[in-house]
Amino acid sequence: MRPRVRWHDRRNESSSGSALRLVQTSSARLRRNRWNGSSNESGTPRRAKGVSIKTTMEELATYMRGWRGYFGFCETPEVLIALTRWVRLRLRAALWRQWKTPRRRRAALIANGVSEWASRNTAGSGRGPWYLARSRAISTGLSNAYFKSLGLPSLFQSC
Repeated sequence: MRPRVRWHDRRNESSSGSALRLVQTSSARLRRNRWNGSSNESGTPRRAKGVSIKTTMEELATYMRGWRGYFGFCETPEVLIALTRWVRLRLRAALWRQWKTPRRRRAALIANGVSEWASRNTAGSGRGPWYLARSRAISTGLSNAYFKSLGLPSLFQSC
């Protein structure tokens, strides 16, 4: 959806710049912020701001507990198993993005118990975060037990 714009006459307001200026209305600005994923007035996207893994886990845990309560009495637990795997994969990719530099990624993998050789190869890889989230090194370092220790509930234990 294209934001609404209007021309604003600034001839009498200031002598600098052009006479007519394109100005977005406030509703268009809010819509732009919503599309960017921004919650602030400056328009900085949420992706650019660091969010701790603890905060993410707290927000995500409430949703997952609700899903487990709603879908807990299902006859096909494979769907819930697949969804839990996808959530963990997404969290691994998000953490990989958050570490940003190869040096930091390597140090974080070593701190999580990955071998020196595997952490060096994975940190220096040119592949993207979604591809590397499936790698052996990251799934070993950021294991299911790691996410469970952070408070991430599972969807299929109640089935």
